[in-house]
Amino acid sequence: MQLIQRLSKDDKKLIISFCLLFLCTFLTYKVPHRPVMFIQLFIPNIHFGNTTIFIGLILLILPFVFAISGILHSERYQRWNKLLLFLVIIYILLPFMHWSIDFTRMNINWLFHQELNALDIKESSIYTSQSDDEIAINVDATLIDYSRSTNHFRIRIYLPEEIANQVGKDVLESDTLYSTHGRGSKTYINENFNLSISKALLPSLLFYDKEYIFQLYNEKETVEIITIR
Repeated sequence: MQLIQRLSKDDKKLIISFCLLFLCTFLTYKVPHRPVMFIQLFIPNIHFGNTTIFIGLILLILPFVFAISGILHSERYQRWNKLLLFLVIIYILLPFMHWSIDFTRMNINWLFHQELNALDIKESSIYTSQSDDEIAINVDATLIDYSRSTNHFRIRIYLPEEIANQVGKDVLESDTLYSTHGRGSKTYINENFNLSISKALLPSLLFYDKEYIFQLYNEKETVEIITIR
């Protein structure tokens, strides 16, 4: 308490700016196993037809600018070149804050002995090509392992109901055994599925902006990760 009282007004403002910047970083961090950021849990997006308005991100602009401004105009950094300080914040401080969240997440998973549950999808994409009687679905995904151990698993991909009704199949299952090695390591998934279809060609746009469920499983554990593509 005495330490806080000894701080100058400028130092208190600087601490608030750093805390606010970290809060903005955390709120834009992706929720584990979900295709949304934490801010979207509290302030959902607004949809108008094919247009999506990210209200939460728009509202974060003000505190983000306030935090950056507070650091740039602090007396402690008055001798710094403003442009250089801004670049340090954007390219060093913000990535470090994001890394600290990753590091904390990894240690929490280690503490609670999480295995497959420590895996998450960083990015994914789904491509299709079609002929008169067949559709090829190509799935690419990058997994990150936030554990400290090696994990082995196979994957299933649950298709959205609208697509499942069209292709006559709701689950795509791979026989490939994948492995991850913890500590933030990445594993790349590439799978091709060829399905017979009896209907007319499906519009490619049907496969986009839909929720796909990636199920990772082994003999001990199963975890589902939702992604939108």
